[in-house]
Amino acid sequence: MLVQFVAAVPWLVAWTWQSKRPDRKAAGRLTPLTALGRALAIALGAGLVVGWLLDGVRTMDTLEGVGKAYGSVLQLQLQIDLLVILFTLMTWLWPKGAAVARGGLP
Repeated sequence: MLVQFVAAVPWLVAWTWQSKRPDRKAAGRLTPLTALGRALAIALGAGLVVGWLLDGVRTMDTLEGVGKAYGSVLQLQLQIDLLVILFTLMTWLWPKGAAVARGGLP
């Protein structure tokens, strides 16, 4: 589950990142550090629960199904990471093109 947490770091930071301009609605938003702390707690808790549930079940079909589900979620997170990192690099390297790619948002 820690691998899932590490894969979630880029999109969690991008999702909770606040602009430098103060916003009145931003008071209720999560900060990146709070979101990462909550995600780490969820990952550790889920890892303990899944480990506890799979401790007594050692059939090939069950372990294969859990492995496929884990791999699917990890693949989805890695694809989201690729998009987040791609747009971040594009913003640094080519700001005007990135503005057009984001839909003209400031």
